Amino acid sequence: MQSRIEQLINELGISHKDFAQQIGMSAATLCHIMSGRNKPSLELVTNILSKFPNVSSDWLLFGHGVMQKSRGITSPETSIVNEPQVIYRSEMKPVDHITVFYDDNTYCTFYAK
Repeated sequence: MQSRIEQLINELGISHKDFAQQIGMSAATLCHIMSGRNKPSLELVTNILSKFPNVSSDWLLFGHGVMQKSRGITSPETSIVNEPQVIYRSEMKPVDHITVFYDDNTYCTFYAK
């Protein structure tokens, strides 16, 4: 599993320290796991899958299949696929419609009543 975690970190293009911070663990703990001194814990796996929901659990745990469930692994600071940023504003405006775009290049628009 260490090699797959290393592969994920490289794919994200971030440092081990930044990765550890993003998944809520110390850099030293991650270093011990990456060196083989400690085994990856269930908490580590759940933190990775929670923070990076596009990572395949089968791939992370067993090396089966591909790393990504869908296109792009994203984190708050790093994005492999250019995705639109959501900007939250304090003023509330009425919503006219919402359009959802799917991976198969289809979309669905939902209109307010």
